Amino acid sequence: MIGKKTINSTPIPMAKVKEVLNNYVENFEPNYEQNVTIDHVSQFSKLSLDETEKLIAELESEMDLKPKYAVKIADMMVKDLDDLRLLFSKEPLKLKNEDMKRILEIVDKYREFEEEEYDQIQDGQIQDDQEEYQNELVEDLDKTEDIPSLEDLDEI
Repeated sequence: MIGKKTINSTPIPMAKVKEVLNNYVENFEPNYEQNVTIDHVSQFSKLSLDETEKLIAELESEMDLKPKYAVKIADMMVKDLDDLRLLFSKEPLKLKNEDMKRILEIVDKYREFEEEEYDQIQDGQIQDDQEEYQNELVEDLDKTEDIPSLEDLDEI
């Protein structure tokens, strides 16, 4: 790192990181750090890339936020004023309560999409989990037929 410096820095949302890494994984074997990052963004990325970009654009245009703040809000999908205050607690940006409430209204519009998408994913996942659990129970029952009962043990 000697002699290297950052020339430009652009904040990107987790949804974009997820897309880039998933495209990379299709062609190459990811290293440990990339796998950890993929796991993290898959777990915490709440919106699709299109919805995230729309949310960021709306926050930047309507609330006149810098991209780095809009990306933070879109990644976190803040739920209340306390979350929003905590997000900006160490930032020089000072927002009025009315502005913060407006930010929450904008985020809430996109939260409906997030919850619908989450419900669809969860429904599929729960159904898959239930089928897997039922299959495991059947396998366990098949194994217990080979185990002698207590009465059989007394006869021995």
